[in-house]
Amino acid sequence: MPSRPHLLPLGKIPFVVGTLTTRAGLEAFVTAHRDACDIAEVRLDEIGVFPGWMEACRKIEAAGRPVMLTLRSTKDGGRCGRSREERRALLTQAAACASIVDVEHNSDSPAELKPVIAAAGKLLLVSYHDFARTPPQRDLEQVIAEASPHAAAVKIATMVQTDADLATLDAVLREPRKIPLCLIGMGAKGTRTRTDYPALGSCLTYGYLDAVSAPGQLSARELVAHLLKTHPAYAAAHSRRSNL
Repeated sequence: MPSRPHLLPLGKIPFVVGTLTTRAGLEAFVTAHRDACDIAEVRLDEIGVFPGWMEACRKIEAAGRPVMLTLRSTKDGGRCGRSREERRALLTQAAACASIVDVEHNSDSPAELKPVIAAAGKLLLVSYHDFARTPPQRDLEQVIAEASPHAAAVKIATMVQTDADLATLDAVLREPRKIPLCLIGMGAKGTRTRTDYPALGSCLTYGYLDAVSAPGQLSARELVAHLLKTHPAYAAAHSRRSNL
């Protein structure tokens, strides 16, 4: 992976992940979306596997943006209906063209994939999603504990419906960590987690580039603009990147 000290490792400052869910958006990234995010998430489960997907990822990396490759299964709220073995093969291929590979805590055997991703010099993001509710804090802490040994960072995204749900996520975020944590509340009531949590320690926030891909999601451009105004360390890193 090319050295990008202003972007990696995760956890030093927050980054805006811009999500691509269409082939047109993926292929137009360098000209249309490069300045709208810090990391480009390629949702291969949404886009679909096509012959040039790896080359498209390499072009984004060559343009100075790390790629995060995501292949979420239908069971976990994505659109990939392939078998576990087929997903594993594609995620292994992703290590050749993406800086970060996102795997689901419940489905993709992070312990098995970690050596493959690490051998390629790439990062493994272990994700947990609950599109129906926000589980109790003790359950989320258990997920983080299970995922942490295999991950460069852990992502938790839950549906926020009440103030109590927000309070649960606030409490999770306040806990001291040895590993970077991305924490997101989905749904309209969780929108503030996308804007406020990066300043409170969440290592990533997600916005869309070509189409909304999650409930309550803002555009990546909006999130970049917000962090430039509210997070001095982020603004300094953004300035260095712009001068490259």
